[in-house]
Amino acid sequence: MWTLRPRVLAGVLLVELGTVGWVVHSALTGPRPTGEDWARLGLLATAALAHVQLSRRAEERRRADGTKLHIDVLSIWTFPAALLLPIPLVAVLIALTRWQRHRIARKPTFKAVLTGCSIMLAACSAHWLTWATGALGRGVLVEGAVVLVAAAVFCVQQLLLIGVVILLEADQRPPLSQVFGTPRQWREMYLAISLGVAVALAQSHPVLVVVMVGVGTVINRLAGARAQAEQAVRLAQKAAWTDPLTQVLNKAGWEHKALDGLRRAAAAGRPRAVVLVDLDHFKKINDTLGHLSGDEVLQQVAQALTDRVRSGDHVTRFGGEEFVVALPDADVDEARQVADRLLEGIRDVRVLATRLRGGDPVIVGGADWPCTASIGVAVTTSDTGPDVLLKRADEAMYQAKHTGRNKVVVAGEPGRTRAVIA
Repeated sequence: MWTLRPRVLAGVLLVELGTVGWVVHSALTGPRPTGEDWARLGLLATAALAHVQLSRRAEERRRADGTKLHIDVLSIWTFPAALLLPIPLVAVLIALTRWQRHRIARKPTFKAVLTGCSIMLAACSAHWLTWATGALGRGVLVEGAVVLVAAAVFCVQQLLLIGVVILLEADQRPPLSQVFGTPRQWREMYLAISLGVAVALAQSHPVLVVVMVGVGTVINRLAGARAQAEQAVRLAQKAAWTDPLTQVLNKAGWEHKALDGLRRAAAAGRPRAVVLVDLDHFKKINDTLGHLSGDEVLQQVAQALTDRVRSGDHVTRFGGEEFVVALPDADVDEARQVADRLLEGIRDVRVLATRLRGGDPVIVGGADWPCTASIGVAVTTSDTGPDVLLKRADEAMYQAKHTGRNKVVVAGEPGRTRAVIA
């Protein structure tokens, strides 16, 4: 946890300290739990832990597949606890359920604690709305309205807390659906909370609570199955958008993924750039050393490019020995710095190969056979479209080719070409 960025660490500690402070304050100033409260806690804890165990296999399978679920199906138990129990007992229930989930999730402990604290803060807010406002006992309509508001706060608050931490951790702004979940996932969250209200109403009838365990398990499995299906679609989509040789984007991936980042930057009025990379004398590698050696060079070049771009940039193989890099949120200076790093990375490529006609092995990237590239960069802060930007980068790349290769040329800056000197 202590290796997190300062702003992320500050957000995590703020959530955790706020949770501890609220629980401790409630324990010191609030009413002491009664025997009935402990009995309710026992019933809810037994049902919740049974739910965790019954859905364990589906949860393990979902996490092994890497699918993300933005809803907490255990809200079936934590939300009624927030409505019925004193804050310290709510903390006990959430701690028990999150501990059980943590044994399945196998993620860093601080993330499990952060998730539990976010749920606890949301539960505290729902509890306060239910009890501190004095709405209980003032009629069915008033009580129902308060429970609906408490449910909304419970749902929204925990998603916002986790979402803000995700945003602070990201280098580039991710899509909101990756941060806060999709509308469908929100609906599933509200379904779980609605069942939680039913559990609160049925808490005096243990048989109904047992039925809810089965319902919750089914919801958990359905949500996991749907998340797995979505993951399968994403994997198929990734395969369709990925160049099989180099594992970077192909032209279809450029159209659907790389351009999306450039368009978002354009819509926000931010600068963006395109870098076009063309390997020098690559045909000679294929003709002299063979296509297998050429393929290995392409693979290592693609890896070098991927390792040296920023988070949120996209590397695409356009075909043959030509690569294109989309740089959202990059001005001229930053785009030039990225392009220089790319050129240095290409020059560091080393591939041991044998000539087709025999002879001593050759090291592509060595002194006798350098691996270099001509790179063109185009940057815009206006409403210039990506096609025009790509055309300008292509023109700059050809200028690099015609003026000696092994250099970076920025479109619109003919007197400021740059080359990496050995």
